[in-house]
Amino acid sequence: KDMNKKLKNLCKWLLAKQISFNPAKTETIIFRHKHTKKPEGVRIAINGFRLYPCNVILYLGILLDEFLSFYQHVSHIAAKLVKVNNMLAICRHVVPLDTLIIIYNTLFLPHLTYGCQIWGLHKSSIQKLVALQKKAVRIMTFADYNADTGPIFRLLNLLKFTDYIYIQNCLLVHDIYHQKIPPVLESLISFFNHVHTHNTRGASVASASLPIVQTSKFGRASVKFHFSSSWNTL
Repeated sequence: KDMNKKLKNLCKWLLAKQISFNPAKTETIIFRHKHTKKPEGVRIAINGFRLYPCNVILYLGILLDEFLSFYQHVSHIAAKLVKVNNMLAICRHVVPLDTLIIIYNTLFLPHLTYGCQIWGLHKSSIQKLVALQKKAVRIMTFADYNADTGPIFRLLNLLKFTDYIYIQNCLLVHDIYHQKIPPVLESLISFFNHVHTHNTRGASVASASLPIVQTSKFGRASVKFHFSSSWNTL
């Protein structure tokens, strides 16, 4: 009832601003824990058009499922990366390594890194993508299928997927610390030297305060915990 009231006010605001609104392209999703029963009898409508809850929606290029597991999104990305790897396997016989790296940076890397700080938090769910990235660098260098990829990444001057997430986390926290980020995101991280004035080891090195989590699987996979943990490790 409260949601329908807010949607009604939203429609009035859009109408006053002369902004068109298409209810047919509007989706709704109810996020929940996988052990929580999906609520029944929820009727959400906008301009008389009823919105039925979806299990998965596409938002800003990222597939959001009702459990926020990002399983569908990872599978979607994996399918694209497989195609790029097939392309690299064909091209490597006719183009030099420099061109292969350009193809990798143009067609492979954007799919792998877009929004990865959000959906790449569960290590178990991204193992397939990590394997596909290793396969890509092996293909480009004609390495064996089980060759150690550490030296190959250094040879090609490329970052591993998990290292990329780690660096982006640290850069984001750095911007938060120096207030170079929109204020709405500043509340993501709390620093010891901002919370108290005691001369502690954590405050002296601008350590981030790790949020208290209830579970190791979901709590430690939260954005706040990952960002703070990456910064403190740095």
